[in-house]
Amino acid sequence: SGGSSSGGDDGDDGDDGAVPSSSSDAVVSSAGKVEPYDGSYECLFCGSSVRRSAALKCTSCSAPPYHLACAQRSEGEKWVTTCPQCEKPSVRPWGRVGSAAAAAREGEDE
Repeated sequence: SGGSSSGGDDGDDGDDGAVPSSSSDAVVSSAGKVEPYDGSYECLFCGSSVRRSAALKCTSCSAPPYHLACAQRSEGEKWVTTCPQCEKPSVRPWGRVGSAAAAAREGEDE
């Protein structure tokens, strides 16, 4: 009796133990098998993950990142340069896209 965390032969836990061997199933799982997920990559506007998309992030406050496409749908594309949370003009490209753009700019200067 007991030992639910380490006893994989209970029958109930046996099926769950097979999931990590198939990486495609781990992606489908909302439990976040790949890495801990705390919602910090959710778009401020639509709530979907921004991890594989062009995204923007405010450098002045703690607002979450958001999709460039969502910002472009805003009135007059205001949120492309202005933070929707603190309303300061301190929005910059975020993630892989921002790093690539910064690297390209540095290459032009030299």
